[in-house]
Formats: sequence, structure tokens, C-alpha cells
Amino acid sequence: MSAKAGFILILVDNFDVEVNFYRRVLGVRELKTWSDAHTEKAALFDAGPIRVILAQERASSPMPHRPKAAKGRVWLGLQTSTDLGAAHQLTGVGRTPDQISAVHEALWGRGRCFFAVDPEGNAIVVGEQGVETTSRPRI
Repeated sequence: MSAKAGFILILVDNFDVEVNFYRRVLGVRELKTWSDAHTEKAALFDAGPIRVILAQERASSPMPHRPKAAKGRVWLGLQTSTDLGAAHQLTGVGRTPDQISAVHEALWGRGRCFFAVDPEGNAIVVGEQGVETTSRPRI
């Protein structure tokens, strides 16, 4: 599978402190903020060739499709240039449903994606080439 990094999602506990850090300490340009069915608050930052998303999950409604084996708070978003179904099959070889999700509509933006978990428990979101991380979230 050929893929390039598109975004990093960081799950945070104290959203306002984290946003302040990225804005004022790091000087990263904030593109927008929102809330939806799965996030109390979220913010999208422009970090050059990659986007950074800070998100505080809703305790009552965490993000769907998350594999149970995902224990990290930083998720890497990759965009594949190959067929997403083929990438899902290749990534899923020897994996259980706790380690890889089904292909589904992306929560934010357009397109389809799936979640996978590496051997250390870090989550990777693999999406179709052109998944848009700058558009409004789906509610």
C-alpha cells in the first residue's frame, strides 16, 4: 500500500489549554473549531503539509469504529493512493476486529476510511486519496 500522511488527530482532556498551546506557544494557524455527536470540542490546525486535529471526545458517545486495541491518544491519518478495499484487505491480514475496523464513511470530511491499530496500540486512520480534512464534520 502506498500512502502519505494527511493529518494527526490528538485526543485531549483539557481542550482549551491544548488549543491555547498550539495557537500561542507554537503559533500554528487554527482553521476552525466545532463540536459534533462524538466530540465535545474539536479544532483543526494548519501545520504546513499536514493538518493537526485536537479533539475532546464525548464520554457518552466516543468516536465510532474505533478498534478496541487502540490505546494511544495520537492517531495518524494516512491517505492511500491505492484502492481502499485492497488496502483494507492487505492491512487486515492476520488482524482481528479489535485491531481493524470495517471500511466506513469518514467522520469528518468526505470519503471512506478504516481504522487500524499497529502492534504498539497506536491508531492509524487510512482514507481514500483526496479525503478532505478541511470541510465541516458530519453530524
